[in-house]
Amino acid sequence: MIKVYDDKDVVVSLEWSEVMNSYFIHTDVKAWSLSKYRKFLGILGKLTTDLHARGFEYLYALPPTEKEEKWEELFGFEDSGERIGDYKLMRLHNGN
Repeated sequence: MIKVYDDKDVVVSLEWSEVMNSYFIHTDVKAWSLSKYRKFLGILGKLTTDLHARGFEYLYALPPTEKEEKWEELFGFEDSGERIGDYKLMRLHNGN
């Protein structure tokens, strides 16, 4: 796992999946507010722009609970219609 952002509010990591031939995002939110939401939008925007430039169409997430699923949806992730084990595979389109 590669840590791509880390501060007192949030840690963002990427994990490469050979099976999906793409990256999965992992987030650890330590504090939450509207300003922190906006900050995370900026982090996610830079990350998806970079991944798109490197040829990756989607960024994936596997939220373990409904709470994390709502978090992913808040940032534009959608249910891909697929499941991995007991979890919904969520994806975010990286570009236009």
